[in-house]
Amino acid sequence: MTDLFSHYDNGPTTSLPQRARPSKLEDYVGLDRLLDENPSLRGLFHDGRPFQIVLYGPPGVGKTTLARLLSQSRDFIELSAATATIKELRDKLEVAKKRTTNSTLPALCFIDEIHRFTKVQQDVLLEPLEEGIVSFIFATTENPFVTLTPALLSRVRCIELPPISPDDLREILKRAAEVEQIIVSDTYIDEIIAISDGDARAALKVLEEAIEKERALSLHSAQARITIDTNSLNLKSLKLRRARTESSHYELASALIKSIRASKRSDALYYLARLIVEDEDPRFIARRLAIFASEDIGPINNQALAVANSTFSLLEKVGMPEGKFLLAHCVIYLCDSPKSTSVKDLINEAISIAQRSRNHRVPKDLRGSITDIERRYQDGE
Repeated sequence: MTDLFSHYDNGPTTSLPQRARPSKLEDYVGLDRLLDENPSLRGLFHDGRPFQIVLYGPPGVGKTTLARLLSQSRDFIELSAATATIKELRDKLEVAKKRTTNSTLPALCFIDEIHRFTKVQQDVLLEPLEEGIVSFIFATTENPFVTLTPALLSRVRCIELPPISPDDLREILKRAAEVEQIIVSDTYIDEIIAISDGDARAALKVLEEAIEKERALSLHSAQARITIDTNSLNLKSLKLRRARTESSHYELASALIKSIRASKRSDALYYLARLIVEDEDPRFIARRLAIFASEDIGPINNQALAVANSTFSLLEKVGMPEGKFLLAHCVIYLCDSPKSTSVKDLINEAISIAQRSRNHRVPKDLRGSITDIERRYQDGE
């Protein structure tokens, strides 16, 4: 008897964005435009010399894909700044140096989400960058001129990868359809492009969901040729789901603060953990905790602000993942502290009065020193 779920058994074990990645640099969609806009990269990628670049741009524009394609024929070492410790970073850099000495091409060290490195972690990279033995590619979705230290920026070349154009997205989706051996209507591709905002990963995930649904409904095997059209998936629900994902950043942060305000330790730690799991920037969390210490606790416990400030400062030195202990420590302290909104109430009241009395002059006894001309005028001279 045929198993009802047997059509899944031989299915792919990786996601469509992974399966659709090009295997050769020349197949990278948008490469010609990238090289036209950055002509110096042509020699940089092919002459075998070490290079150090930062690829920055929104999610899903091909930063990781480009880095992996450039690693071909080289030893490739990959790190995520979201989880790497300083020790791990030093160890990986040492491995990269050793591999370079035993190879005709310099090893390539790829560090994703470089903006998550603290200043101390970024400083660890300065000497290897200065030596110019190993090639480096750093990737970030943030503005590198804001999140990276001046010392690091002076040693790298920053290259922006903009959102993928509709024409390039169409090409990516059509290639993915060929990989999956499916037929996708042009209308459906246009609708995917419209909701993807230049994000190839998001576009491919939409297509992947449509494929999975169609195969499940038709009970085809994973290798069967199927047709995807506008009836294959409710794109409106995907738009809503995407909006919800983008808003979860603020929802989780709000839930964390409200749980601390209610002195609910377990809830607060849960939402802190959710933010960490979602790869939220720990500095964003630390800033919110510092604001809470002043806005919701204030002078009733001045130590709360000191604890929050210390957490932020130490987080810059320690980094993640160990930084989670600092954040949890601070959250527990703020939960257990007495609460008072006196700072917020008093400054808001003062601002309200100030807005209504902008034309009032400062009393003479409170003014600063006056000039000789003003003094003679006041004396009637």
